[in-house]
Amino acid sequence: MESTYSTASIEPSQRFAYWQEVVCRHCIPAASVPLSGNQFDGSLRVRTLGTLIISELIAPQHRWQRDGAHIRTGPNDSFWVGLMMKGEGRLAQSGRTVVQREGDMVLYDAARPFEFELAAGTICI
Repeated sequence: MESTYSTASIEPSQRFAYWQEVVCRHCIPAASVPLSGNQFDGSLRVRTLGTLIISELIAPQHRWQRDGAHIRTGPNDSFWVGLMMKGEGRLAQSGRTVVQREGDMVLYDAARPFEFELAAGTICI
């Protein structure tokens, strides 16, 4: 099964709220903030293969932060693998920070707080 979501048809003032709701529903609960004053245009494609969920995220610069309150709402038994197809990201978790560039993969734990900042034009799977 595959679903695609885009902010293109959403009223500009509501795009980021829509984006956050869609990503949290299909990925994991976390807080997000846009990091540029430009209009937010993003898309998320979600594919399910058995118990595996593959998400492709394309968006302008923004940051995700998962804290204790988000962890208590679940799911917290998941590990996430991020493959950077284009652009750059910075992931911080458990006192470690990594800059993720095109072709790099990161593994992070949904049961621990993290902060993940994605550069403008990033494509991450």
